[in-house]
Amino acid sequence: MLGHSSESSFRALLRRRELVLFGPPTGEVWREGGSSGHGATVVATVWDCDSDTLLVKVVPHGPICRTGSRSCFGDSVPLEVEQNAPVLHRLEAMVESRRTDAPKGSYTRELLENESRRLKKVGEEASELIVAAAKHDRKGITWEGADLLYHLTVLLGAADVRLSDLFGELAGRGSPRPVLPGPPGARRSRPSTQTRSQARARARTRGRTRERAPPTARRRSARKG
Repeated sequence: MLGHSSESSFRALLRRRELVLFGPPTGEVWREGGSSGHGATVVATVWDCDSDTLLVKVVPHGPICRTGSRSCFGDSVPLEVEQNAPVLHRLEAMVESRRTDAPKGSYTRELLENESRRLKKVGEEASELIVAAAKHDRKGITWEGADLLYHLTVLLGAADVRLSDLFGELAGRGSPRPVLPGPPGARRSRPSTQTRSQARARARTRGRTRERAPPTARRRSARKG
């Protein structure tokens, strides 16, 4: 879809990691899906060469177009997204539906209602996946990995955490944050590309440097002694 943005709506988009737009006729800042409930989690933003157009990549939570279509450009999506992402979203939707409408003897409903068993199953499936990986058992890794994904999705659903929250977190790790556009002709500072671990390591190094006395000071102390 094509939308407008202002500085306030763009700041809200970065802060909330949700698609937030600006309506020029009314000057209103609004969140996509505010009335329909079909919001969109932002996973990446890309500036064009003139820094006046922003491509926002999102994970939609339902039809994004007012016509009811998945996209304002039709329902066609990249093949890899069509084949993989909907599987996870259908799984997530099934888990959500089991909260209120579960058939008799539903295993998913049982896990949702029993926290102890839910947590235990995630641990068991993770252990079985590790065993399969240690044996280099490709079929076993696939089977146990699928089991773990299912039980993890149930755990997330019980905690009211969406898969899109995980996608957004993964997309943001190690990637530079988008930079706010400045006035025409202004230079934009380059975003930092260092990861969190690199930043922590540099902070520790600076701390050790401050604690050490300069070499000349150490030599003077030795002579006096």
